[in-house]
Amino acid sequence: MTTIVLSCLASVVVVLFCQLRTPIIFSSFSQEAPAPASSELTLTSTLTSNCPVPTSSVKEEEDCSKNFFELASEIGTDKVTPHAYQHAYELYLPAVRHTSVKMMEIGLGCDMVYGPGKSLDLWDRYFTHVNTSIFFIEYNRECAKKWEHPRKRVIVDTGDQANVTFLNEFLKNHGHEYDIIIDDGGHTMVQQITSFQNLFPSLKSGGLYFLEDLQTSYMRGYGGNYLNPSTAIEYIKGLIDAFYGFGPSTDIIGQIQNINCFHEVCVFTKK
Repeated sequence: MTTIVLSCLASVVVVLFCQLRTPIIFSSFSQEAPAPASSELTLTSTLTSNCPVPTSSVKEEEDCSKNFFELASEIGTDKVTPHAYQHAYELYLPAVRHTSVKMMEIGLGCDMVYGPGKSLDLWDRYFTHVNTSIFFIEYNRECAKKWEHPRKRVIVDTGDQANVTFLNEFLKNHGHEYDIIIDDGGHTMVQQITSFQNLFPSLKSGGLYFLEDLQTSYMRGYGGNYLNPSTAIEYIKGLIDAFYGFGPSTDIIGQIQNINCFHEVCVFTKK
């Protein structure tokens, strides 16, 4: 067998990235590869056809076999079109997908043209463990009322993500120690920064905070503008400065393990 990496020369095997995000490898075989042993066939079949947790329907079994991008595309959420958040979510979430997860998302999508509840459907189908808890915060009371008890693992609460009193009351009612928090709410600067400052500490150690739609930091309609010091992007830049001992010291920087930014979304890991 000879392995050839695109745009690279190799005599037998060359492992070289060739300025590609991921190496593209083509394999050519001079003869037919031997069939795997029966035990290998059995193991492969088990891993690819069965969900790691019990499923009660063919639909659950099918969902379990789909990755984040496939499920999100099928459901129709904008997390993958026009956005490309799959690069962030598929990096972090597969490791916890089949565990007991406590997560929160801000924004039910009540103002979206495709209608509310797409993310709710996505997370309820993506996370498989029976003891997973999924919380939503939605500002639109009339819309949220219709989704208060949509699924047995999902709770929808009504409130303003920029209201500190409401956020504290939410945490009092539903507890702390979240594995995942996602801000896909109103996208204004005050909303994004206030929510992050008040909700990030409620993550458990190793928990993840996904701050979506950071492109609004450059949009005047959301309170953004390039180099405007009050935007979420400039706030994040300040957190990075604080890693190196520059800028004002804050309590929250001592709780952040790392910051990983993708196009339009940043992921913060709790120490």
